[in-house]
Amino acid sequence: MTVLITGGAYQGKLDYAKREFDLKDDDIAYGKFCSSSDIKNCKAISELHEYIRRLDLTSASIDGLLDDFKDKVIICNEVGCGIVPINRSDDLWREFTGRLCCEIAKTANVVIRIFAGIPQFIKGSLEDLSNEL
Repeated sequence: MTVLITGGAYQGKLDYAKREFDLKDDDIAYGKFCSSSDIKNCKAISELHEYIRRLDLTSASIDGLLDDFKDKVIICNEVGCGIVPINRSDDLWREFTGRLCCEIAKTANVVIRIFAGIPQFIKGSLEDLSNEL
């Protein structure tokens, strides 16, 4: 089962995922510093947007990454709102992250937006979660 959890920074996404999916720190690959091997072997990915920032986007492909994200809980900040970055590389990062999340959401069983610690189910439901877990 693939679950995408998105929302703004500091809205409680990771806390929600840990609580709802009984995740421990060892189950989670943290995007700021994890390796591609960590991504493939974890139960959950936190800070997907930070992992994407570390990739060479000139050679990265969305299709090439999607298999690594199947059957995981994926947590990613919403990066598409706000001021458009002046720096072209930041703009490319934001676009790539947004497009990747769109592709993950298409095949995810459940998509949740967290706002002020409150989950909003965009796709799927709590019943879908309990049936799969």
